[in-house]
Amino acid sequence: MIKTIGLKRGTVKIVPYSTKWHTAFEKEKKVLSNILKGKFLDIQHIGSTSIPGLVAKPILDIAIAISNINILEECIKKLENNGYQYLGDKEGRKNYLFVKGDEDNRTHYIHIVGINSLNWKNYILFRDYLISNKDSYIEYSKLKKKLAKRFSNNRKEYTKLKADFIEKIIDEARQSQEKLRIRKGKSKRNEEKNKN
Repeated sequence: MIKTIGLKRGTVKIVPYSTKWHTAFEKEKKVLSNILKGKFLDIQHIGSTSIPGLVAKPILDIAIAISNINILEECIKKLENNGYQYLGDKEGRKNYLFVKGDEDNRTHYIHIVGINSLNWKNYILFRDYLISNKDSYIEYSKLKKKLAKRFSNNRKEYTKLKADFIEKIIDEARQSQEKLRIRKGKSKRNEEKNKN
């Protein structure tokens, strides 16, 4: 096990970014791909450990996209048989959570969601927007550090108080995508006019 990941359940500790997180993700992706062979459409590294340079809790978040929720039971069995603990759909959002590691050293959060779900889209939007938007990235880093100091033994409160910022970033990312889509559409129409 790579020693740069793992944290006691319920606690908050923010550490500097480590390139080993990407390596650990790639290793876990291979493991998950073998366990769920033929059952998933995509596996992505999400959350703070997926954003180069960002401080984070040293726990990997991984999203697995499936085409149909009907295969969930089969996925649950396969993952449980390989050491992942199933915690269910904790927030009623069709985001099925698994954890890896014991209570004293939780190392992975695995989220199974539908490929066309808002959960999947939001995970990718949030990650990609922070990677490409330095101001938001810095703001999020400062917020995480501040909250970690205040709530080092209360992860629920830490997570709850980040929620508004995360929603704001997702909204900004959607607006940015929409503006880009509109610009591309205008550009394409102008190209067509110029051809005629």
